[in-house]
Amino acid sequence: EERSKALQTAQQAQWRNKAISDLYEPGSVFKLITCAAALDTGAVTRNSRFVCAGKINVAGTNFRCANGHIHGSETLAQGLAVSCNPCFIQVGARLGKQNFCDYFAAFGLRAATGIDLPGEIKRSEYYTADRMGPVELASCSFGQSSKVSYLQMITAVCAVVNGAS
Repeated sequence: EERSKALQTAQQAQWRNKAISDLYEPGSVFKLITCAAALDTGAVTRNSRFVCAGKINVAGTNFRCANGHIHGSETLAQGLAVSCNPCFIQVGARLGKQNFCDYFAAFGLRAATGIDLPGEIKRSEYYTADRMGPVELASCSFGQSSKVSYLQMITAVCAVVNGAS
């Protein structure tokens, strides 16, 4: 019986579809979601400018730029092109925690996608607005501190490039 259970567990692991059954921190790809939400709410515009000094301090926590560079003054598009964490921390702050959380849900990142495949994980890991402080908002705005499935993330990105449809 023990050998049978071990074999069954090994087979399930071998055939598990990680794209729908595992969670991960999306990282910089999430900047697309933050960008879309901030533009949609009017928190930022295409002409908004942000300052990257290579790092930014939020409530006593230092965050570094993804590439370790100092970009200086940059537009939203420039910040996205160079994957600038300080830029997106500022975007997230302008967006605000309630809007951030509302758009996290609106992009389908709180629920299963409903794909007709076995093994889809039915949850994600995220902060709600009442549990989110400035440090959590900062890290979430550039794709850290939340976990989603690969399928949830690609579905959200597709919504951005398809005009939210």
